[in-house]
Amino acid sequence: MGREFDDEDDFRHYEDEELAWENYPSFNEIMPDQNSTLLIALSYRDDAEKVVDVMKKWTENHFPNSVLIKDEYENKFLKIITDKEISSSFFVDNCIVTRLYNSIQKNEIIKYLHEQYYENSDFFVEIQHAEEKFKLKKIRISVHSHTGITEKNEDWLPYSFWNFYQGKNHVAKALIGYHAMEMCDCAPTILMFEVFPKFRRHGLGRKIIHGIEHYMYDYGFPKLRLENTKAIPFWRSMDYDIDIDEGEKDLSFIDLE
Repeated sequence: MGREFDDEDDFRHYEDEELAWENYPSFNEIMPDQNSTLLIALSYRDDAEKVVDVMKKWTENHFPNSVLIKDEYENKFLKIITDKEISSSFFVDNCIVTRLYNSIQKNEIIKYLHEQYYENSDFFVEIQHAEEKFKLKKIRISVHSHTGITEKNEDWLPYSFWNFYQGKNHVAKALIGYHAMEMCDCAPTILMFEVFPKFRRHGLGRKIIHGIEHYMYDYGFPKLRLENTKAIPFWRSMDYDIDIDEGEKDLSFIDLE
């Protein structure tokens, strides 16, 4: 993941290490299909069956064509179908995940979920499956992002692949997921992060990570996670709590000025 260090010995130790990007989706594999995924992280760990069953009762009254199916692992998926599928909900660890397809019923579904779960949630965030270009807060770094699902995980959580540019220079890239698998937690999770070699050792990685933190906090997420990081000195210097090779940072304490 990150490759900028205060300590020169740490930097030399990691600079030649190969990053396993081939184990993750590429920028072009992620489909910005203009749909969205609603993530509701519950403050309490409720019974997944209970949550889905409560949602099914509501959908039966509003959408007679809703169906409850089970996958090969006996996980329940609640699908709302009219002339075409308009919603699909399932439960991952502490999180209700609802895939929302473009339809006139979308706002009605969001309203119901907001009434039921917003007050008892750690966050309630709708992630747009879109291709975007924007600038990170307070730094001269532009981002070209793809957010969405892949063909391999169409019933799973989305990814965000960000390419970072300083002027015309492509200086870094990052892959962000929304499920920390090892921590059994739904949260934005930096899976991979790399500043390209010719742009290292100038504090650029630190600035970009601060920009990602501000973006995620403004989006509605209270924390940012790391998964499978080996660059522990860098992340600790960024105030991440590290446990073996995972990490976490409470975004409510970041400097918002």
